[in-house]
Amino acid sequence: MNPLSEEKTERPISKLVAEDCHIHTCLSSCADKNMRLESVLMKAHECQLERIVILDHLWGREPAESELPNKLRESKKDLEGNFPSLEVKLSGEFNYDERLVREDLCDQFDFVTAGVHSLDRFGIFISNSMPVNILSIIVNKYGLKQILDFFLEQSVAMFSDNRVLVGAHPLNLYLYLEGVGYKSLDHMTKNASALHAVVKDKGFEINGSMFKRVADNLQSPAPRTFGKCMEAYARVLENLAPHVGFFTLASDAHSISEIGQLSYCDKIIEMAGIRGKISNAPIFDSAK
Repeated sequence: MNPLSEEKTERPISKLVAEDCHIHTCLSSCADKNMRLESVLMKAHECQLERIVILDHLWGREPAESELPNKLRESKKDLEGNFPSLEVKLSGEFNYDERLVREDLCDQFDFVTAGVHSLDRFGIFISNSMPVNILSIIVNKYGLKQILDFFLEQSVAMFSDNRVLVGAHPLNLYLYLEGVGYKSLDHMTKNASALHAVVKDKGFEINGSMFKRVADNLQSPAPRTFGKCMEAYARVLENLAPHVGFFTLASDAHSISEIGQLSYCDKIIEMAGIRGKISNAPIFDSAK
């Protein structure tokens, strides 16, 4: 069976999808303009989610980012009484490229989420929309292994930062590169053990959008290619599970329709055999 198939499973997943730990609002320039916090909360409520995390990007390049935490807090204060059954946490999706950007904003969120979104040393911005011809020039110039080694190095450094609690889509570059024709999965599976020592007590995000968006947007070979990626990703998660503090489940929603869409997370968890290790993330424990 194609692991990317959207066929419905008979096993209920209502307990799994009770939380969506990666949702953007329109304060992220990459999100739809109708992703106002009120609309996001309304959709989350309709999806019967119990807990969500709002993540908006902090690139360290735009002055308006300084106002992001205040805007989110004020909106949340005005709205949360309308959705008493929905727990909402606020976290910034900080970029990590040799350092944690916007360090001055870390203490203004409930906790810090970070992701290696860019490798400025190589001129790479990790995105499904990055032109493959430009990527080819970069890979030919620097070498694929050197790029992957640096990505892994930055991922280890990110998790080692004591301000970072959750790592956003930690393996995204591997999956993106494999999906556009570069053989990166061997590097991922051989070197993921480098994360073992740094993910204790940290959150490791299982992000289904890496598969869903690429499978939706690329041409016909994408499902087969990303089926292979999904299998490798699942094996890495299985290997990491004894070492990770906790997993979070993420739609990485940039549009209203994507909120709560965690079917790919469900497939990955099943393939990895780690369903019994998935529980509510401690970021939602009010006692902590």
